[in-house]
Formats: sequence, structure tokens, C-alpha cells
Amino acid sequence: MFYCVNLEEHNNNKGITSYEDKSKGELDSLAGLSIPKDFLRENMNFIYNSQDIPFVFNINNDFDNFEVDNQIIKIRPNLYSDIFFVGTCYGGSYYHNVDLMNNNDIYSKKLHLSDINSEISNNGDICFKTFEYMHSHLGINKFIKPKIWFYHMSFNSYLKLDHLKFGYNPFIHIFSITMKGV
Repeated sequence: MFYCVNLEEHNNNKGITSYEDKSKGELDSLAGLSIPKDFLRENMNFIYNSQDIPFVFNINNDFDNFEVDNQIIKIRPNLYSDIFFVGTCYGGSYYHNVDLMNNNDIYSKKLHLSDINSEISNNGDICFKTFEYMHSHLGINKFIKPKIWFYHMSFNSYLKLDHLKFGYNPFIHIFSITMKGV
């Protein structure tokens, strides 16, 4: 059973824009880069290891992703075997510890995401989508073919979880999280 985590209250960044609102893009702080909205839908699936994994993208909201900034995300309390992330990094490829929490029990696992401009994965993640161009405040940049990445975090056994806790790394952007439970 898949569970798409609602990230709306945690999103703090605009990384997906239409051409008309390209000036709102903020995947980086200098050029105002953003991914073109035309290539995404609110509900998208990704085939991975013969599984059809659903993801939700908040493409019509003021904010559509979160820069990792000490978020504590409440999830439906359940037993989970896997977490699937869609995200990207700007300014390099990074890994980051995610605390998997249940009351006072905390397990820590690494999340790996590659740079938005990487041609290939640097961290064991998989390309979720490559875009034909990128938006900036100045218009369309066809020289950059940005990518967002899929990362699978699995557990040796089912873990009872009720929260995900992130530390601080403003170069990591998370667009969607899906949990696999019993």
C-alpha cells in the first residue's frame, strides 16, 4: 500500500513555474532557475522494480518543494518498508541524513540526490524526469537540460513510523515523498 505524504505545509520554495510566472523561480538564489511546469502533472507515477509508485506534485501552489531546513513531517502512523523521494540538488550532489521517527525511537538513513545539471547519477539515485529546457528570470535556457531524481530508501524490516525529520541543507530540494506500508 502506497501513501503519498502531504508536503504542502512544509514547502518553502518555488521550483516549478509556467513561462508566465518564471520570475518566481527560486531553485537557486542568483538566476531564479525553475523547472517548466508544462512537463509535470499533479499526480504522476514512476515504474521501479515492477512497482507503479504514485507521487503528488504541488505544481499549482505558491510553493512546490521544500529546501531541507529542519522540517519535521508528520506521516500516517504505520509500519513502512520503503520511502521513495523525488527531488534534486543545486550546486552539487549531496547526501543528507533523514531521521525516521516513532515517538522516541529514531532511526537514521541517508538520502542521496544528484545535482539538477548532472548528466548521470552521482549518488545511486535514478533520473525521474529530464526536461527539455529550464526557466530563468530572463526566459528559457535551452542549454540546461535539468533533471529531477528518484531515490529509494529501503529498510531491512518494517519500521513503525509517525514522523520524518530533516536537518539543514538548502541545496537539497524535495518535491514529493511516497511511503510503502503494510
